[in-house]
Amino acid sequence: RSAFSACVLVDVSQSVLDTINVDFLLAFLDQFQARNRSVRTFFFDTDIREATEVFRDSSASPREALRTAGIEWGGGTRIGHAFDELLTTWPHAIDSRTMLLVISDGLDVGDVDRLESAAATLARRTAGFLWLNPLAASPDYEPVCRGMAAALPYVDGLFAFTDIEDLAEITRQLEQQGLNGRIGYQHDSRRRERSGDDWS
Repeated sequence: RSAFSACVLVDVSQSVLDTINVDFLLAFLDQFQARNRSVRTFFFDTDIREATEVFRDSSASPREALRTAGIEWGGGTRIGHAFDELLTTWPHAIDSRTMLLVISDGLDVGDVDRLESAAATLARRTAGFLWLNPLAASPDYEPVCRGMAAALPYVDGLFAFTDIEDLAEITRQLEQQGLNGRIGYQHDSRRRERSGDDWS
């Protein structure tokens, strides 16, 4: 088994699909799992489904494989429910060596107390907990929506996630600061440089 393992939870609700390029998202997931064999991938909206094997199947494009696997896109989001289901149905998907990545805008229609409790448990059981949020690409973004605000105290870093430049920034911060350093969207120099009408 690899010394590195990761678990990726991907929010495929309509609000996320409205703010992120699906081809970019699928390419990231495909490459991330291809380079790190000890990765498990889950998609969630109001429920959660494992999609690990979809990205291990090189015979089809991820988009086609997801369609064949019956994974649907759009709808609402119950983040706390998804977190709880991961912990109860797939308890071995995470451990003390696992990096947990959540890709979500944090907009939630579920029980916020449940989300907060599950996020706290995930933070305790994993080596690191990163949240990649497409809305954080905006220079005016603040994590005030109820789902994001509930999870934030348990997250090691909250980052913008819309394109390859965001991935480069995440990598830069983690390499320079580590999980325990000053990391996240608020430490992204582009946030200061691309304010107001200059942001694109």
